[in-house]
Amino acid sequence: MEGTWILAFVIVPVLVVVVAYIAVVRHEGRDRDD
Repeated sequence: MEGTWILAFVIVPVLVVVVAYIAVVRHEGRDRDD
C-alpha cells in the first residue's frame, strides 16, 4: 500500500504542473497569435 501512496505523491504534483504548463503555453500562444 505504501507504493500506492508514493505513486500518488508523484503523479498528483506532476499532473498539476503539466496542466498548469499547458494552460500557460496555450494562453501565451493565444496572446502571441492575437
